[in-house]
Amino acid sequence: MTRSALAERFADSSQPPAKTFVVETHQRGYGSGRECLEALVADTAEVRATDDSFLHEVRADGINLWVDTLGGRYWSFHSWSGASDLKRYLKDRVERRRDVDFVWLPSAHLRNVWPDTELLFLRSDFQGQRLLPDTVQARDVRVQVRGQDSQALLDYLSENEQYRPAVAFDRVGFRAHEPQFGTSNEAVDRLGHFAAVGDSFELHQEVVRGVVSRYARLVDLVEKRALDFTPLERGGLLPQGTPILVRFSRPVPDVDVFLSGLLSAREPFRLWGVPEETYDGVWSVDAVDLHVGQRLSLDVGADWLRVYLPRGACGNTVVRLVSNLQHRFDGNVRFEDPELQSALTLDAIGLPSGSPAR
Repeated sequence: MTRSALAERFADSSQPPAKTFVVETHQRGYGSGRECLEALVADTAEVRATDDSFLHEVRADGINLWVDTLGGRYWSFHSWSGASDLKRYLKDRVERRRDVDFVWLPSAHLRNVWPDTELLFLRSDFQGQRLLPDTVQARDVRVQVRGQDSQALLDYLSENEQYRPAVAFDRVGFRAHEPQFGTSNEAVDRLGHFAAVGDSFELHQEVVRGVVSRYARLVDLVEKRALDFTPLERGGLLPQGTPILVRFSRPVPDVDVFLSGLLSAREPFRLWGVPEETYDGVWSVDAVDLHVGQRLSLDVGADWLRVYLPRGACGNTVVRLVSNLQHRFDGNVRFEDPELQSALTLDAIGLPSGSPAR
């Protein structure tokens, strides 16, 4: 199998939709991407080489995958197998390991997934029952719309004070067209799961690369703010990095419910810790991210949350936290840091990075 063969299969109208799942990997301790891949699918699948050193074939029971590792830290798993079987298999593989994770796309990254393109399908899914008390209006809201100008309904809800915090993009569909590539009808959800049909596998790859590049930029910016101390020649330590402050658009209505849901060790946050009230109205916790097995510290105030990410930790932890807060507590959470906020909302981006130039 080669990339050209994948492109031919993609353009074959008799084939089911192509699926692409993006997985973030941390390959420290492995000699090659293939070794990391073999560890990921160990005892469940066979890894085969292809004519492309960055493209690997994985054969599991009833599932065929072609894994593109050219993206370095971010791998694309391509397949034409059934979506439910693929999700079940990859979810099981990813959740068993601390060195891989799905991407966690913020709402704006779905809302602005491709330039000058109207969304033809969207789903907003807000589930606040774990972090919000029963007394909160619009604690659980799911909206699904198909047709042209689908976004108009969510824009309308976003202008309503009652529903604004409960609007969070979960899945979108659109048609990408570029004269030099062709056409691809795309759907993508917030975990970086794509489904596509069309006449251009190259265009589909460009869509995936654009989404991944914007997400990777946000993760990189978070990691640049990780805390560390550099020894000085004359003694002492020089602090580096900065805490990451997240602002809420509404106050925490019940801090006990919020902290219990956030630190319960359950999906999707997978954080565990015992909070202590350090001074009036502010709670602190030394938490553990159970997915990647790393420690981080949190402070929680009336309408804010501060993250202390240690040097060497994965920025995905913070992005996953914020993305899940958008879907579980407040769809309008924001970073106080202007550069992080811009990367979260894509305010400063014209053409998304990674998309074809016009």
